[in-house]
Amino acid sequence: VLAGGGAAGVYYGCQTLKQLLRANAHGAAIPGCRIVDWPALAYRCWQNDISRGPIPTLAFLKRQVTTLSEFKLNALTLYTENVFKNPRHPKIAPADGLTTEEVRELCAHARKHHVEVLGNHQAFGHYEKTLRLPEYAHLRETDHVLTPAKEETYRFLTETLDVIAPAYESPLFVINCDETFGLGEGPSKDMVRELGLGGVYASHIQRLHKILQPHGKTPLMWGDIALHHRDIVPRLPKDLIVLSWGYG
Repeated sequence: VLAGGGAAGVYYGCQTLKQLLRANAHGAAIPGCRIVDWPALAYRCWQNDISRGPIPTLAFLKRQVTTLSEFKLNALTLYTENVFKNPRHPKIAPADGLTTEEVRELCAHARKHHVEVLGNHQAFGHYEKTLRLPEYAHLRETDHVLTPAKEETYRFLTETLDVIAPAYESPLFVINCDETFGLGEGPSKDMVRELGLGGVYASHIQRLHKILQPHGKTPLMWGDIALHHRDIVPRLPKDLIVLSWGYG
């Protein structure tokens, strides 16, 4: 007998049964047992870095979602730097980059397996693949950090997120914003002198929050920078979700 509090519960009961068949079957029999199980975490999420190596095909991502769901993980986010195709900025993504249509197909597939695909775009640091293109060199703070000192940066981010954010069904969207080393060493030097390093960082997060609002997205960011500038916490959006960042 498989019983659950909803479709997801029954689905996970099926996964447990499959595990019993694979690991504990003796001929046509499995051990008689009673298993009561439920998740301790509402979100059990896997982040797949698709920007620093071969870009997975849609078929591979679908297979990954199915495999993750068998281990009762229920969320996936694709760490994305420059690999999402954007018609307004066609030179950024490689030829085998991810498209809106592919992401929507992946989300539909994941839904059948009770997996939520969270949107994801690195929106501050780790931007070197875009900034090394001559067309975007003027947006550099450093060779890998977007400058918060130019309004053009936010026009560019708006045009980028207006394409990426609606492709994902999830109300959660990972903006990353980790490891912004070198912030304040470029065009934002005067801003940092006036507002402090943490103040400039908080201002950028507020701008990203505003860009995502029309899409109904709640931002998630890594907490490594805020951890070292705790005075900015009251200035961060109240619905922002901070992800624990650890190198260990």
